[in-house]
Amino acid sequence: MLKRLSVMVVLFLAVSAFPFSYAEAGSGLTIFGPSLASRNSTVTITGHVGARRPVQIWFHRKGQPPTYYSAQRRLTADSSGNYRTTYKADADYRYYATSDGLRSQTRLTRVTYVTASGPSSVRKGSTVVIRGLATPGSTVDVYFHRKGEARTHYTVRRHIRVGAAGKWATSYVADTDYRYYARSNGQATRSILTRSGVLARPVGCGRGKPGCAGLRAGTPLRLLGSGSYTVTQPGTVLDGIHVTGDLLIAANNITIKNSEIDGTLSNDVNGTPYTYTVTDTTIGPATGCITAPGVGEANYTATRVLIRGHDDGFRMSGNNVTVKDSYAKLCANAGSHSDGIQSYCPTGSCTGLTFDHNTIDARGIDATFMINLNDPNVSDVTISNNLLAGGAYTIVTEWRTGPDWTINNNQIVNGTWAYGPASAEGNCSHQDWTGNTIVTIGPQYDTTATIKPLPCIQ
Repeated sequence: MLKRLSVMVVLFLAVSAFPFSYAEAGSGLTIFGPSLASRNSTVTITGHVGARRPVQIWFHRKGQPPTYYSAQRRLTADSSGNYRTTYKADADYRYYATSDGLRSQTRLTRVTYVTASGPSSVRKGSTVVIRGLATPGSTVDVYFHRKGEARTHYTVRRHIRVGAAGKWATSYVADTDYRYYARSNGQATRSILTRSGVLARPVGCGRGKPGCAGLRAGTPLRLLGSGSYTVTQPGTVLDGIHVTGDLLIAANNITIKNSEIDGTLSNDVNGTPYTYTVTDTTIGPATGCITAPGVGEANYTATRVLIRGHDDGFRMSGNNVTVKDSYAKLCANAGSHSDGIQSYCPTGSCTGLTFDHNTIDARGIDATFMINLNDPNVSDVTISNNLLAGGAYTIVTEWRTGPDWTINNNQIVNGTWAYGPASAEGNCSHQDWTGNTIVTIGPQYDTTATIKPLPCIQ
């Protein structure tokens, strides 16, 4: 019984708020520590008592009950009566010392910290908001570096008093690119860069959809010609151009990026399809509807392309067509037979099609097929990871020749077809058809539910 009682007394001493009635400061026991400390830094506590006397340091961590202190350090003063210990400043702490019935004053060391965040890119002329956290009651200075200034030149342009909640914010107008960081109580954040002019893609961009495909908002453009334009110099790079009519590719190895073409983009010149790539580009008029494909014809790669104002999206009229992460919102005129991608190969081979991670939307119009591959010359086909809505039949994949086709992991929006979600025209045995589903979607083309698997339909 006595042994159990001894254990209970020890436990009481370890957690009691005020285990004894100790004398206050001036009694020969002192304790000192800094009023502020950087987060996760090492805090040094010092004090004085009689020579070689035992000392206990009692701690209260912010967030614990107000009267809860625990003995976390047991020390012995040196021959001069001095003692010293340390702890890690992971939070605000109150602490005091006890020794032989004496109790020191209670000290408080508050953790100081500062954080800052801002957008990576904004539209030029817009208001940029910088936000952060810092020690309540402290002052935050925000240092700015303007594009074009000396690399190490930063100027204090904002002084902010932090409120009781520990939050702060400030703003500036993005007339150019800026780097900035925050400083408070001797601590500084990393430097943040906010570019102005071109908006970054939204977080989570993958499959093509508005905001994730086409010309990024704020991209500066220069007018190329007047009306339609023909590229005749091999290896030409068109970056940041605006064509108010059609763009015709009449030379090999052409690159188009970060641009806007109000008409069609084609490379068929007297039956010769010249090679080109097109990336981060919007094709088609902002209003109206053109009865023609937005992009064609062969030997091209389209990535993050947005097609608008066309009754057909993409055309394959020869070999080597790759379309990825792109988006087409189709329209229709009288007599239109709107397709998302159509094969049309009257002169021979149409080999090598990859159509991956795209969104084709023909809801609300009289459309034909979102995937229209029924030309007898089409071969070597991969249709994968696309979101498709609309059409008489949404997917038509009629294998005729060559290796089996891959039709995998496509999503067809429920109830958007007139006659059926798919037709393989009797050729399921020559199609690797797996993972295709019927789904519902939200206003931003995000999948909200999977209704059921979509098997190959003969």
